[in-house]
Amino acid sequence: MLSGLAAHNAVKAVSQDGLILATSGSERAASWATIGSVVASMTAIGDGEMFVLALDVDEGNASRLITVAEIEKIWPDLTTMLPVGLPTIVPFEHWGAALVDKPGVVTLYERPGPVITS
Repeated sequence: MLSGLAAHNAVKAVSQDGLILATSGSERAASWATIGSVVASMTAIGDGEMFVLALDVDEGNASRLITVAEIEKIWPDLTTMLPVGLPTIVPFEHWGAALVDKPGVVTLYERPGPVITS
């Protein structure tokens, strides 16, 4: 069960259009275009480890960091849809296996910045 801040910032649903986020008691849609970055890691839990994703969601004048742990109900749907919504992300089977082999933090996606011309 989530508590504290995590309970206020969560992914409630995921589709080809994007995410439904629950933040501070309200729900709203966030398209895939609002995702600034996705980072994956493994974290210790009890005697083992679990996967965790951190998604940076651009809300116009601010950004919000949403974390999703492997134990959350939305995990299978989110990891299945990430490569659909953000095609540069490889399927979970690939990056998950890489993290098991070499634990750490892996950037799965980073939105390209604007092209600067002189």
